[in-house]
Amino acid sequence: MALLAAQGHPRLAFAANLALLAAVPGLRLRIVGRLERAAHPRLHLLAAAPAPESGPGPSLALPEAYRQRVSLGFDALQHADLPPAPVGPAGAPPAAGLAPQPPLHLLARPLEQAVTGGRSALSARLARSAGGEEAHLRTAGLATAGHLLTALRAAAADQRRDTFGRLRTDDHQAYATAWLAAAAYREELATALCAAAWSAG
Repeated sequence: MALLAAQGHPRLAFAANLALLAAVPGLRLRIVGRLERAAHPRLHLLAAAPAPESGPGPSLALPEAYRQRVSLGFDALQHADLPPAPVGPAGAPPAAGLAPQPPLHLLARPLEQAVTGGRSALSARLARSAGGEEAHLRTAGLATAGHLLTALRAAAADQRRDTFGRLRTDDHQAYATAWLAAAAYREELATALCAAAWSAG
């Protein structure tokens, strides 16, 4: 699991506090955090307290003013609040390598571009890729994502014109349906990947 600062604003103490806590390997804590939905477990730390149960390893020793809990964004921890880092060859075990993430971004980016740039921008982008993104998704085992992106590409490019050669402004049903189907699939898959990562951890 990756523990991350909840906010990067320089006036908040998240990053500095996280750096202090990380300097003591094996530090036992009770934490409150915000889950980031991702294929690998990530938690943005908001608050911390000493571990309630006794056990091996150093523990946080907060002054009475903190009432045994610290807001990592507003309370600035000091070196004196932390136990000394263990000395010796024994240390934290090396972090296990992360499994490669599925290329869900190949579906997410066109969906976002459809919102920010509109149908014409999406059609031009997908035309430049010449089906390479769909092929990559299928190779990665995301055949449904590839199929949905192909359908979105076809709907974006299918802009009919009237008798005078002007683009029709009422021809949006197929495009909207293709976009919504792809967006719903992306949301469900991202949620499933996150749940699987936390269950495995």
